[in-house]
Amino acid sequence: MESGGTSVPSEVSRQRRYVAVFYADLSDSSAYAANLEAEIYAELLAELRRLCREIIPRHGGTLLQVHGDGQLSMFGFPNAGEEDVRLAVNAALDLHAAVRSLQFDTPELSRLRLRLHSGVHAGLVFVQEGDVYGGSYQLSGEVTNLCQRLSAAAAEDEILVCAESLRGSEAYFDCGPIRRLELRGFAGRVPAYPVSGANPVANRYQARRKRSRLSFVGRDTELALLEQRWAAVRSGVSVTVYLVGSPGVGKSRLVEHFLHQPAMAEVMVLSGYCEAEHIARPLGAFHNLLSNHPDLLTGDQGAETVEGFDDQAALSGMLLKRMETLARQAPLVLFLDDWQWADEASKRLIAELVPRIELPIMILLARRDLDEQESSMLAEAEIIPLDGLSDVEVDEAIQMLLPSVDPFVRGKICGLAGGNPLYLEELCQASSVDRLDHAPSPVEHAPQWLYSLVQSRCLQLDPMARQIVEVAAVFGSSAPLWLLQKVAEFEGVEALAGLMVLDLLFPGQQEEWHFKHGLTREIVYDLIGLREKRRLHRTIAQALIDSGEGESKYLEALAYHFAGAGMRNEAVHFAELAGNRALAAPALALARSQFRLAIELLDSAEVSTGNYRHIMSLARRLNIAAILDPSDEELPLLHRMMTLAEERHDLKGQANVNYWLGTVKYGLGLPREALRYYYRARTLAQECGHTRLVDETDRTLGQATASSCDHVAAIALLQKVLRKHGSVKPASSESLAMAYTLGCLGMVLGDQGDFAGADEQFTLAKRYLSQWHNNPTSINVEAKIAGVALWREDWGTAIETAERVRTLSERFTNFYLFGMGSVVIAYARWRQSGDARHVDALIETTAWLENSGQGQFLSLNYGWLAEGCAALGREQDVRKYVARAFRRARQGDGFGIAIAARAAARTSAAEGWTHPPGHYLARAEKSALQRSSLREAALNDECGAELAAAVGDSAEAAVRAERAAAAFQRLGLSRTGNGVHTS
Repeated sequence: MESGGTSVPSEVSRQRRYVAVFYADLSDSSAYAANLEAEIYAELLAELRRLCREIIPRHGGTLLQVHGDGQLSMFGFPNAGEEDVRLAVNAALDLHAAVRSLQFDTPELSRLRLRLHSGVHAGLVFVQEGDVYGGSYQLSGEVTNLCQRLSAAAAEDEILVCAESLRGSEAYFDCGPIRRLELRGFAGRVPAYPVSGANPVANRYQARRKRSRLSFVGRDTELALLEQRWAAVRSGVSVTVYLVGSPGVGKSRLVEHFLHQPAMAEVMVLSGYCEAEHIARPLGAFHNLLSNHPDLLTGDQGAETVEGFDDQAALSGMLLKRMETLARQAPLVLFLDDWQWADEASKRLIAELVPRIELPIMILLARRDLDEQESSMLAEAEIIPLDGLSDVEVDEAIQMLLPSVDPFVRGKICGLAGGNPLYLEELCQASSVDRLDHAPSPVEHAPQWLYSLVQSRCLQLDPMARQIVEVAAVFGSSAPLWLLQKVAEFEGVEALAGLMVLDLLFPGQQEEWHFKHGLTREIVYDLIGLREKRRLHRTIAQALIDSGEGESKYLEALAYHFAGAGMRNEAVHFAELAGNRALAAPALALARSQFRLAIELLDSAEVSTGNYRHIMSLARRLNIAAILDPSDEELPLLHRMMTLAEERHDLKGQANVNYWLGTVKYGLGLPREALRYYYRARTLAQECGHTRLVDETDRTLGQATASSCDHVAAIALLQKVLRKHGSVKPASSESLAMAYTLGCLGMVLGDQGDFAGADEQFTLAKRYLSQWHNNPTSINVEAKIAGVALWREDWGTAIETAERVRTLSERFTNFYLFGMGSVVIAYARWRQSGDARHVDALIETTAWLENSGQGQFLSLNYGWLAEGCAALGREQDVRKYVARAFRRARQGDGFGIAIAARAAARTSAAEGWTHPPGHYLARAEKSALQRSSLREAALNDECGAELAAAVGDSAEAAVRAERAAAAFQRLGLSRTGNGVHTS
């Protein structure tokens, strides 16, 4: 085994780092080893080692191991850069090409067709000094393992690069179609690109623009300033402008937009860029400028290059001469991007050039921060700072990239991006593949170049500044100044000034300091070593307790920090207190997260009898929090609870867990599965004498049965509960359950068309809720009232009620009720106006709910969408939503079946579908009969009359229209039976 690379002082050689890793293996090496003499095979391996030692360092990599015919190298340590993945892939391409071109004098080797197969991956590793056995450095973590698995999966002469690692740099390379690989030891399929070559891309900005979907947003003020400076240039003077802003904030994009305006159509633009320090070369900005404009230095003696000049003065003079020549013909722009990486020779050349320009030339220098020494040399330069996008602009950008994203995910993206357009786009692209709200950590969605960028900034910090940033990252997205000062042991705010310059920490309200970008906090946190992280969590927890406000203000924070410190008992204590407080608030999402944390911590140790009872108590409260806003995240935990109960032969525990599973399934819109769990819970509860659970299960059986559209059985079950508990007082603890039961009964009666009966139940429900203002149960009842208002075609009441539902559910972060309120509003407004925009809004909101995993009553959405799309002539959309409604019916949710089937019948009549209109109308009539719904039966007759009239069956049309009209009169609906509304 051999190793290579430069040595690093031991004090920096044990740390968590983001690196890119490249592993290459010789294809068919086993056959070569078997068929070649040992000395000849050794010659082959020696030549491979020589190539590795030459090529890997040339691209900035460190050769870690050469073992037989394989090599492992890393990029980004000790010097981290934003291009580490790109460098690793370039090294792989060069090494593959070199192996293909190998020539041997030895006859046995000269006949061989040598090829490699390789893998490239990037991520977080723990780096420590190696030894004679392990190589120069040892990397711990799954990154190297995945890299080697990619190499093993690669075909001969193929390079497989993990898609997440390459994200943002795809345009630099010739990538084949993405492949999803099953790799041993890794769950799920790993997406990877086969890379076969490099693409000619001028700079990083152009590479990212090739994959960008974000149009230009905002920047009116900055554009106006550039236009003012350009007006000065057009009057005959030279202007130098520094465009200063953090990475990804849009400096290059702003310049591109400015230069592509109609007024700039005839302007000559000379553009170049600087490369990162570790791959830069002297006068690099002008090397790249001349590669973009190869004829710029053409003179009487023929084409020249940078290398053709012996000194900087000669090049400066020639550039000035050419620019003067061009500027006399028309105003000129010289744009140099990434100027923060400019080498000293390039800076001196610009400093020499600027004072000598007396013609209409604009010099634009885009950089991340301002160099005071350089700016003093260019004292007359204009500085235009570029900040993040405003809240309005961020919302516009997200709407552009994710038109169907719900406001809750939108809020998470905004918090992580911090107004940075590039971060925003990366997060939106990641969110379109994998929902942020279900990801283990948002940092997993950031591209590798962003990890490296944040890492390189942290490595620039002095020990005190780095300690402050790490304390802030461990605390959270924002931290009180007093806590930073106490834990990091500093006074004043002078130490924080440099962190603002590096775009890391910024002051906020109430003497808090926050990370400008939530992603930055996530990355910094991951970079902190495990022992140091635990120490900081423990120190912060103690500081919060010492503050005297721990139990009144910082319960959630104390649970989090004690858990991070590995102090299980303390973490469970505070998580339980925080969950109880959130449940009483009520803040259900927060309560669920705290109870889940406490359960997972207790279950992480050996589960004793005491722990088991504690876990079951917490799980009961978790179920209470999940009733009105469930998540499939609860399911694995509840199945674990079932295992614990079964191991202890605890029938009462098994009954409880079955009940809780039924509640989650009910809330997720799977009533048939919910009923199975409820019936099992009731049977077990009867066996062990758990009478309270028998009563609770009776109530929820009625609710789930109502959700499954078995209305006759549901009414009987719900009325049985109401008779048994009719003496419950409005202010009692059981009044919420009674109100919800009444709300369910009101919904069923409303679906049948008994609107007076529905109103009676809703009035009683409100009486029970009189002492529970703005409780999630009251919001849920309001949502049912809004739905029944739609069925009685009272669009104004439906909208007004649904607006209240939206407002209150957003306050409580109840995503499902917010979505359903939005659905009711969109459908009611479409029925009022016929405006297609409201159907599009309904499509968008339905997509939110689909993505959330919550499907209760989702068939209604599909039915309304099928109806709207049918009216608008969108045949393919009608097919789609009818199919989805029918699929929901198979899962037990049949509320939208009849309306979807009627839309299908009308569309079939118009478009000649395979199944005739009668096929779908029969399906609608079956649904109405199952639900004993006079309302649906009347609408079916109305539809039947319309279809019969269309084919000339006037007798059938008259019978159905008359029957429908009579039913509508009984229902109090202003319809004639011919689809005509009366006033």
